[in-house]
Amino acid sequence: MTPASRREDVLRTASELFYREGIRSVGIDRIIERAGVSKMTLYNHFSSKDDLAVAYLRRRDEAVHRFIEARVVELAPDPRHRPLAVFEAFAEQLARDNYRGCHLINTMIEFPDEDHPARQLALDLNHGWRAYVAELIRAAHLPEAEALAEEFFLLLEGAFVTGAMEGMPDSMNRARRAAEALLTEAQATDAGSAKRHA
Repeated sequence: MTPASRREDVLRTASELFYREGIRSVGIDRIIERAGVSKMTLYNHFSSKDDLAVAYLRRRDEAVHRFIEARVVELAPDPRHRPLAVFEAFAEQLARDNYRGCHLINTMIEFPDEDHPARQLALDLNHGWRAYVAELIRAAHLPEAEALAEEFFLLLEGAFVTGAMEGMPDSMNRARRAAEALLTEAQATDAGSAKRHA
């Protein structure tokens, strides 16, 4: 077994346990036992549990990003329809049997200390998702893009929390309907403003 494969075994095991049970509740010894490696092997690849938690967050966030970005393009080849398609893509994410809530929100709840590296990374990654939603809105040439992006992102985050608490993907579908209403209102307001200035 190569060092790279041992590192992968540790990270894969930690990622599964951290996401399912929470970072704080999973001890290093349990990860070592489940991954079938020695404590020295783990610490050769990750300097601390915090370091392992940060690697887990990066790994999971990259995987979710790849899925969502690809799925949004599949669902909406036309960029004008992608702001709503993002809700459909996330609804599919929530429908998965192993969904246990948003990894970023879960981490921020687990680590209230603003200086904790896992919390800091979770916040940074969350800003990345906010920027992604804003870019979808801008690329669709929607009116009041920045304000609309903030409202869309708030709906997404609310759907993540509701979906985790109630165990149902319908929260994202409800959020999509609310986003569609916001979009219709913004477009009507923009059309009315254009008429007044014509």
